[in-house]
Amino acid sequence: ASLGGGDMYGAREGAALAIELKADLLWLLNDLYMLRNYSHTWHSLKEKGIRTIGYIPLDGEIIDAAILENTLFFDDLVLYTQWARGQVEQGLELSGKKGPALHVVHHGVDQDFFQPAPNDEKEKLRQVLFPDLAPDTILLLNANRYNERKDIPATIRAFEMAVPRFTCETKLLLHTPGVDKERLSELQTLVNRSEQAERILINPLGNDYVSEEVLRSLYQVCAVGINTSVGEGWGLISFEHAACGAVQVVPEHSAPAELWKGNALLVPAPEPCWLSTSPFRMRKIQTEILAEFLVQLVNNPGQRLLLSEKSRRLATSTATQWKKAAADWRKIFLHE
Repeated sequence: ASLGGGDMYGAREGAALAIELKADLLWLLNDLYMLRNYSHTWHSLKEKGIRTIGYIPLDGEIIDAAILENTLFFDDLVLYTQWARGQVEQGLELSGKKGPALHVVHHGVDQDFFQPAPNDEKEKLRQVLFPDLAPDTILLLNANRYNERKDIPATIRAFEMAVPRFTCETKLLLHTPGVDKERLSELQTLVNRSEQAERILINPLGNDYVSEEVLRSLYQVCAVGINTSVGEGWGLISFEHAACGAVQVVPEHSAPAELWKGNALLVPAPEPCWLSTSPFRMRKIQTEILAEFLVQLVNNPGQRLLLSEKSRRLATSTATQWKKAAADWRKIFLHE
């Protein structure tokens, strides 16, 4: 991006640099609704023989096909899931426009790093991270950011509904570092109003970002991962946590509905909603069903173990290996 201002997203600078370097291709990673910043400067690159490729996470349903006008300058558009590709294909068909070539490439998971801890080591990690908690406490984790799309309040409501039916001590951990003071205060107020406030821990590892090693330890000691977002383009936290051996509970919409079917508990999300920060239609989960799932997982260790094995199998499958993603990208780059 230009240090002189006026080109905040590097649209002009990126195009100029590609021309200067006589680049073979220019590759862009950004949200679909951000592409308007590039379409007016990058469309002319084709005339100079420079191929443009976009890698776009789509986290909601396209309700206005006009937004796809901003994808037409690409030669190739790569989505994260088949569901997202279907959304784009349908939108282009409705608009009557001939769009770029469409592909799907999954995100990768660092499978060598994110792994379960041996049982004896897991208890030691718990004592280091949470010395004040009883050893048999079941830890539930939502490690998503506290923002509108992630809908952390839905997790809190479901947990509040489930607690009276738990048969053992359970805590909900909200790991959302890097949040500004005002938003953090807002979240704290939300938790304080809950009837189960003493069982909900906000940023138990501190408000700053932690190292990957500490994050892995947090994943390893939390038995259940929760995602209550109203839209997801991929959902990396669920994959990393699952690779560390935890069962995942995810919303039955957008990317999670496709990716986790049969390998996690999917919470129905029939209610449409719209955010102030996104042009897409998204979906709210049914909190009472999430609460029921949490009761099942906390009170039934056998079910928790079975589902955790399924979740981990998906997160460590060939489909999410970085070498698989690299091979897929090679085919797209080289037209193989």
